[in-house]
Amino acid sequence: MFKRQMMAALAASVLSVAVAVAAQAEVDAGKVLDALAEAMKKTGQAEKKRALLADAAKISSLPALRLASAAAADKEVAQAALAAAGQIAKTLMAPQQPAYVRRAAFLRWVGCQPEKDADTTVMDALRSSDVVLHSAAFSVVRGREGGVLLEAVAADVTSLPASVQTRLIEVFAGRSDAAAAVALVGMARLKDKKVAVLAIAALGTLGGEKALAAVGEAVADADASVREAALRSLGGWPDASALPVLFKVVRTSENEGERGLALRGMAALALAGKPDEAAQATLLKALALVAEGAGTGDSVVAAAQIAQALSASHGREVRQALDAFAARKLSDAARQSVRAALLASTIGQLPNLARGAKASSPDGIESQGPRPDAHAIDGDPATYWDETDGHPLYRLRVEFPKATEVSAISIVGWGHHSFSPRDFEIACDDKTVKTVTGALYVNNRVIIGLPKTRCTSLELKITGYYGGSPGVRELGIFNAP
Repeated sequence: MFKRQMMAALAASVLSVAVAVAAQAEVDAGKVLDALAEAMKKTGQAEKKRALLADAAKISSLPALRLASAAAADKEVAQAALAAAGQIAKTLMAPQQPAYVRRAAFLRWVGCQPEKDADTTVMDALRSSDVVLHSAAFSVVRGREGGVLLEAVAADVTSLPASVQTRLIEVFAGRSDAAAAVALVGMARLKDKKVAVLAIAALGTLGGEKALAAVGEAVADADASVREAALRSLGGWPDASALPVLFKVVRTSENEGERGLALRGMAALALAGKPDEAAQATLLKALALVAEGAGTGDSVVAAAQIAQALSASHGREVRQALDAFAARKLSDAARQSVRAALLASTIGQLPNLARGAKASSPDGIESQGPRPDAHAIDGDPATYWDETDGHPLYRLRVEFPKATEVSAISIVGWGHHSFSPRDFEIACDDKTVKTVTGALYVNNRVIIGLPKTRCTSLELKITGYYGGSPGVRELGIFNAP
């Protein structure tokens, strides 16, 4: 027994000497570390483990840090392991070390600490001017699903450097937890307007009552860039709860540009889905206000889009507003929008000239599944025309039995702004009569007015689409009065 103890003590002594040599000369450090790891596995005595960890702390390398970090899970030697890991990490995170080593050491050090201490380490890194540690700290924040760290960042975010705040906006923008909202709301109220604008934009993707309140405040900010950011954010809100805030701007603002932007936001929310009764009531108020003479140009274009969204549910009110618009002197864009809205309110009563016609796709692209050309005009919204994804040009052609006068089309896409035509030319007898860019669908349907044209064929030449390809459930062709 005594002999075995002597041999173990001698081995430990030799190992300690080897550690010292390796630490000073940086030779055979890997072999020494392997020996330390093996000794850690074999010994069952906490005191010996602590001695071995003290030896490991003298080797400044990522493997040594991993060894010490792993030992932190052992309650008997956790304190010694953390001390060793901290000593190694401090050396490896020093500015003279390569960036990848510093980042890896930071992450390993954070990972082995108790949560409270780890959170302090991350916050210290964020407050520093060290860009490498900033990057590592961001990855920790991004990976946390909640807890004290996110709350700490949210509470102190306004005291962090502006560059850190900007990066944190990217981190929080993709989250939906309460801490993300708190942090972004805090940054939306900062005096640094560049950061505030970015935070306001991020709140538009997050949504929620707290976010809406903060963006609502920003609508009245003294800084024009903040007001514009707030209006754009509200126009992309995840639900219709932003409509009353936008309508207040339409009703009270004396800035024509901002009123137009608010109306465009209302139109975007109306076009994004089927508004409920409360949302419809707000939209009708805005439509009536513009019809009474509030706003021109862009405001009328947006109001006409709102009218399209309401045409099925409030036909009489919509028609009155559109007639009022049509009586004014309008820009070409506004007049086209009003005409499209008028079409939307009457097109359901017109015969669909695509019925009885023949559909083809002269683009040489294979159909994606059993979705032939005829599905685009068969009158069944459950079927659709679709071809393989990712081509620069798709063509859908409809040939009439005889020369036919046309003045409007409607397209029902595969899904609302999803796998649907976006940018296309409309050609009659191979002559382009209309070019559409960024088609906006209302409940997955877009209606487009054309100059009255007599032709034997009508073709869509699709060069842009939402999603991977431009699926068409129904192509309707009409001759509107």
